[in-house]
Amino acid sequence: MEKSDYKGQDGLVITPRPLIIKGNDGEPLLRKTIQYDFLQALFSDTTQCFTEPTLQAPNNKVNFSTLYRKALIASNKMTGSQRIKMEQFPEFGLVMAQVCLLVNIGRINTTLAFYPDMRTALRYYHSIPSLQRDETTRQHMYDAARMKTVLKGCTGNESPPASTPAEILSRQASGTIPACNPVTALFTFTAHSTTITKDHYRECEFMDLFLPTPISSVARARALLWLLYRYLEDSKGPNPFQDPAAKSPKYAPPLPRFSMEEMEQENVDSPEEIEYGRKMLQYRIEFLNKTEAEYAQDAAKGKVDPNANPRGQKAMKKKAAIGRAVQEDRSSSVVSQFYTHFVIRLYQRLSLLHNFFCNIAKLVLGCPVQRLHSYLSPIAGWQNAELGRHTSIIMNPHELDDYFEGDAEDDDYDPDQEEIDEDEDEMDIEADFEDAVEEALEDEDEEMPSIDLSELLNGGADGSSESDTLRLILSRLLRSGRRAAFADEDEDEEDEHWSRLPRNRDFQYSPRSEPHPDGIALQRSGDFGAVPKALMTKQPVQRTVSSRKRSLVPLLRDELSQDVVPNSAGTVVARYGSNVYAGQFSTDASFFYTCVQDFRLHIYNTKAPTLQNPHVDGDHVSTMKHNKSIRAVPGGWTITDSHLSPDNTLLAYAIMSPTVFLASTVPDDESEQRSLTFGQTRHDYGWNDRAGIWSCRFSADGKELVAGGSGKLMVYDLIADRCSVRLQAHRADVNSCCWADAGGNVLISASDDSFVKVWDRRSLGTSPKPAGVLIGHTEGITYVAPKGDGRYVISNGKDQTLKLWDLRKMAPFSKFWEVRGEEYGIPDFDYRRETYPKPIREDHPHDCSVMSYRGHRVLRTLIRCNFSPAETTGSRYLYSGSSDGMIHIWALDGTLVQKIDRKKVHDIGIDPSETEGPIPNPSTRRTAGYPLVVRDVAWHPQEPVLMSCSWAGPARRNSEVAKHEWKGLNKLGGRLEDFVEREQQETKERQARIPAPPSHGGWY
Repeated sequence: MEKSDYKGQDGLVITPRPLIIKGNDGEPLLRKTIQYDFLQALFSDTTQCFTEPTLQAPNNKVNFSTLYRKALIASNKMTGSQRIKMEQFPEFGLVMAQVCLLVNIGRINTTLAFYPDMRTALRYYHSIPSLQRDETTRQHMYDAARMKTVLKGCTGNESPPASTPAEILSRQASGTIPACNPVTALFTFTAHSTTITKDHYRECEFMDLFLPTPISSVARARALLWLLYRYLEDSKGPNPFQDPAAKSPKYAPPLPRFSMEEMEQENVDSPEEIEYGRKMLQYRIEFLNKTEAEYAQDAAKGKVDPNANPRGQKAMKKKAAIGRAVQEDRSSSVVSQFYTHFVIRLYQRLSLLHNFFCNIAKLVLGCPVQRLHSYLSPIAGWQNAELGRHTSIIMNPHELDDYFEGDAEDDDYDPDQEEIDEDEDEMDIEADFEDAVEEALEDEDEEMPSIDLSELLNGGADGSSESDTLRLILSRLLRSGRRAAFADEDEDEEDEHWSRLPRNRDFQYSPRSEPHPDGIALQRSGDFGAVPKALMTKQPVQRTVSSRKRSLVPLLRDELSQDVVPNSAGTVVARYGSNVYAGQFSTDASFFYTCVQDFRLHIYNTKAPTLQNPHVDGDHVSTMKHNKSIRAVPGGWTITDSHLSPDNTLLAYAIMSPTVFLASTVPDDESEQRSLTFGQTRHDYGWNDRAGIWSCRFSADGKELVAGGSGKLMVYDLIADRCSVRLQAHRADVNSCCWADAGGNVLISASDDSFVKVWDRRSLGTSPKPAGVLIGHTEGITYVAPKGDGRYVISNGKDQTLKLWDLRKMAPFSKFWEVRGEEYGIPDFDYRRETYPKPIREDHPHDCSVMSYRGHRVLRTLIRCNFSPAETTGSRYLYSGSSDGMIHIWALDGTLVQKIDRKKVHDIGIDPSETEGPIPNPSTRRTAGYPLVVRDVAWHPQEPVLMSCSWAGPARRNSEVAKHEWKGLNKLGGRLEDFVEREQQETKERQARIPAPPSHGGWY
């Protein structure tokens, strides 16, 4: 028995097999690869025993196929057109569900696609002849990345989704039937496969149900249905899939063994399927060759830069070369052979050092060895066939990146095709293993010897070369620190129950130390108020006040406040038991409101003095005078956005559904909230048409409201009570939208696709294209805010950059069309749970922004940004929250004017004016290891005061609002407004005491 084999509980020898389906670009996925007979047995079972929550009892029992398909259709990430196809074409819906299940349990990762004309080098095309039997399944099947997004959307309908098998059973025991949807259950079972195997399966591992195994496909399907019924429906009563003769209801029904001859009779491809696979392989090869030739012709004609994105072009050429090698039956292709042999032999050598590697894994990597067995072991037969075609290769380790190249352009966007959602979770183990090997072998600081792969793969005569080479690779793997290659499946994330470990590199931009000439030009332009005194003199504000007290000219409010910036650590003025997602002042500064994740909106009187005895309402505590709390209509995960009407009487809020609600801000007004339905249907505010709204803004006249969400930009006419504009604006979520000015004709949308688009409503009737596009961010955009003059806009990006845009300098639509498929960001970067690694490019090559501002962190949530108030500062400062607990305020020239450490805030009950002295002991509101996140910051329209909204770690407890003032405000004797009024009155009195000039008209 090989050392890589192990024994099942019945003593049967089981050889590990790779879970993830891998193959060269263009190769068909045959029946044996996808386990076609198992899928058919699973989805053809007619036992109607599963509860469908959308149906009414007693007609709410369905079979597994219906249950799973309905779960996909209900996903908040499923497009409306795809949902219609699944409902109207049962065959397409069945095929879609079967492939989604393979993604669900991890057999298909997000690098696979099923459309042959795909150009991106980040995906690999594979036909599925046994499933793609008609044009609908061949032309309209999602790629695997999009399927993964749809599956994630299924779990998003549960708040929060179950993360362990025990939690599913606990929900079932509490009376929740079904305990979760089948997508969540399969994610959970896969992540905890060891526990599931130990508790319920004696003849095989849980993951063996989905792999080529000497067990009947029908028996494996029945064993999975038994498990699903036990966890979703009833864990104690009779199970319709249980063997009547079973002694223990805890274990799955028996799994009879198959002989090799019986296995060969299952999953047999028909001649038509084989021919279709060959046909599509030939088509793909010709397509890749044609694409490569077209690019070469364009480069020769000067239409494209031949040096642009060389890694992507290299990857495309590699795929074309592999395809040609497959066509000619030359499986000893350098790339394919190197990858195959390297992984197989490396695993076998590691198996020989099993005990040693176990200790390393536990002490250094913290990974289970069983995970390595599951993902790195070769399939029997495939291993022998590939090892017979070995060719000796000698190369330097520095050259290995040429074979593991994967980052390339993503041209896979066609406006005639359905939208592509880029919120993808593409973290698969084999891809990260390639990255780990590549990074481990790239060490530029030392002279690295060459590795003789002939000795590595076949072994040297005395074994010394093999041992030395293995020791070299293993040591570099350990030094690389890429734990993602050996991630523990049991590590649960905050919002999703599958594991995704953060990258080990943490990069942060430094703020600009010297003023940028473009920023200075903006300061001197007059577009942002008077020229700052900082450009003419370094005189501090206090000296300005003292000198002007003796002046005959009245002290103007703007003159004093333009250089006054909030700078105190601040004091907590409100605390909540759930995350606070937004907080803003009313336009007249009479009240401040917040939106909390528990679907409550709180309104506070900012004119009233601070309360000596805090207002307490459950987990809500505040020292501000409480006007009212509004109970929002519960919807998705949280209240995503809110905005006040121009007269400050209505508060619009969005809840991740197609409906925006309007609530009154008047303290005694308890009238019913008005609903604005942006979706295709008006009978509910669910996910029926996938128009989940993330952002909403009133127009300047209060007659319309713009909203953005799931790739859409919409306008609601409040007078006509209907949605007047509906645009498919982006190929990813619209995180933020606004009006450019008070005119109401220019709309702005910002999306996860990294683009800010400008729309002119006057031209939408003739062409539903944007008037221009603001190109410059390399990652998704979290927020966009206008200056309000129709010219300047700022945006916050996940590329850790705040950008200032001039709409007069936006790129035309033709330029956007050229770069729409380019990939300038970090592949697979997930801002929600990763640190930001050092990017390949710090700036977008087609950046049309006026200025960039850096130094803050835009991670974990959609961090917001804004201009400072025009009334007091001329909008000459830009400010933003940050995921490191800081508040950043920049001058227009790019320098950091103020950086407030939100973690040093005084606790609730301390007078906000007392900014001197020691800081009290921090409260227990923060979670160890998780810095505070400042999500939203509001600048008082009339005073140098900030209000910051922050929350801590995944415990999601005790989020807070803090008040930050200008430290000099207390020295001026109260509020800035009162001080200015007092000084103006004194100036008038001094002028009255001055004698009139002589009658002859002069003093001389």
